[in-house]
Amino acid sequence: MLHVEAAVPLDEVIVAWPTLSLWQEGDAELDIVADLLNDYYLPGSVRGTKPLAAEVRARQHSWRDASMFTIGAKVTRGVSPYAVLAAIDRALGQLSATQPSQFALDSASHHFLTHLLGLSKSCSGCVRAKGRSGSSTGTGWPVGQREGGR
Repeated sequence: MLHVEAAVPLDEVIVAWPTLSLWQEGDAELDIVADLLNDYYLPGSVRGTKPLAAEVRARQHSWRDASMFTIGAKVTRGVSPYAVLAAIDRALGQLSATQPSQFALDSASHHFLTHLLGLSKSCSGCVRAKGRSGSSTGTGWPVGQREGGR
């Protein structure tokens, strides 16, 4: 672990792993894993009832020759960066120990595809579906069109 002292407003924890290069098998799946962590696993572990971090984000950075998966968190004042690191470890453990719901997988896949195609996450003309939380989420299919273009 590298520890750097700097005069910054909030401490930051960054965890990074080298991953497969762009378009290699598994690269796209890591984009989906990042969305699952951002939407379902990190919020409860890091930003729960007593937030350990002001911001937290997982991301797959894909490049032609090599790529990197990162999780970065801006630590809340008065919280130990090691507590945030432990919360990130718990979120990763929870993701590897449980099967995400079909809704979570569909939502993460939709986000990945809209990002890949350069579309807005809230595209107009997309069918909306009610999620478990009751929030409205785009399915990605244009109104009047179903899967397979029929």
